[in-house]
Amino acid sequence: MKEFQNKIVIVTGAGSGIGRSICVYLAQKGAIIIIADRNLEGAKETEDMINVNGGYGEAYPVDVADPEAVRALFQTTLEKHGRIDYLFNNAGVSVDGEFQDITMDHWKHVLDVNLWGVVYGCHYVYPIMQKQGFGHIINTASLAGLIPGGLTSCYSASKHAVVGFSLT
Repeated sequence: MKEFQNKIVIVTGAGSGIGRSICVYLAQKGAIIIIADRNLEGAKETEDMINVNGGYGEAYPVDVADPEAVRALFQTTLEKHGRIDYLFNNAGVSVDGEFQDITMDHWKHVLDVNLWGVVYGCHYVYPIMQKQGFGHIINTASLAGLIPGGLTSCYSASKHAVVGFSLT
């Protein structure tokens, strides 16, 4: 699989879980990985996992709920690497529980990360990729974006929104 060789790949939510797995896998395929996570310690762990095995990763502290932080990450990546080939909008959070126990602050946090983080990523990378004439955006949703489960009202709503946004 040479399609990722020397490609510049940004992955959000890359300090653990699916994001980390995406990073490690694509680094093994030769991609240059930009590891973005609000938890810099987790991002650095991902960076170490990649670099110790001969790959190349760079960790950045990025909260995708902050549009300026997202824009700055893309600008830094462009300045350092000259292009962005792939963006994996993967960051996500969940607050589960009975609907009446989910506060408005919980709703805001989940929507800010899960929905607005994807919107900000697409909003700021799309013009870059248009200008380059190439690029791919991959938005991670969840099965919860297709089939809601119990006790996951705000998470399911946010992931349904990501699916709808991605299909338009």
